[in-house]
Amino acid sequence: NTRGWGGYARLEQDLSFANLVITGALHDERITYQNDIDKTPQTYFHFREEDVVDNMRSAEIQLFPKEDSRIKWQAGLYYLDHKFYFPNPAAISGDSFGGVTVLASDGGRSKSYAVYGQATIPLPDRLGLTLGGRFNRDELDAYGKVDIASGGVIIVPGETARDSTSFQKFTWRAALDYKPTDGLLVYASASRGFKAGVYNLITFSGEPIDPETIDAFELGMKSELFDRRLRLNLAGFYYDYRNPQVQTQQ
Repeated sequence: NTRGWGGYARLEQDLSFANLVITGALHDERITYQNDIDKTPQTYFHFREEDVVDNMRSAEIQLFPKEDSRIKWQAGLYYLDHKFYFPNPAAISGDSFGGVTVLASDGGRSKSYAVYGQATIPLPDRLGLTLGGRFNRDELDAYGKVDIASGGVIIVPGETARDSTSFQKFTWRAALDYKPTDGLLVYASASRGFKAGVYNLITFSGEPIDPETIDAFELGMKSELFDRRLRLNLAGFYYDYRNPQVQTQQ
């Protein structure tokens, strides 16, 4: 069961040297969720969350060139504020827990700041060069507590653990394209991507997961043939992941 609302606003302004776009968004959800994790008729492993709060605010400022600009570019600033917490403890129960219920009270907040830019520069001989970069900083705070209950009464109270950390990374992209004819584009690109580390909230471990990075390389072509009656695109790529983040249930 999910209840939520959101909003979005956009402002555009024509400046003397560029086009300015400012956007803002907000999103609030209250989530009630339950799952029979063992997927059997037995009450072996059940999970329930009630009225989980998921709250996001974001803002972005972007600059784009005029339509007659020889160099196609963009630059911007980005901000995100995300809160997630359990007003009521998540309940984990079932026969595998020996008749007791694990109550997890967790929450966290993350803030993300970024500055970025990219430009595509036309070169002689129908070549084009694209260069881009982004600097991202993420700040995380999280807390958690685990109580053990039986018959609706807490029999083993837990202590609240807290932790905070931050991650920052510069990522980039470079691409070279060539247009031997008006209907054919051949390109090669290399880029580095970044996904900030996170905390496990159910149950809270106190140790953040390492950031995930990817180096991506791609070769390809895009074409429109036979008076644009046929469109043919081909691509080959290689991805090198480091510290991939995956979700598991144990």
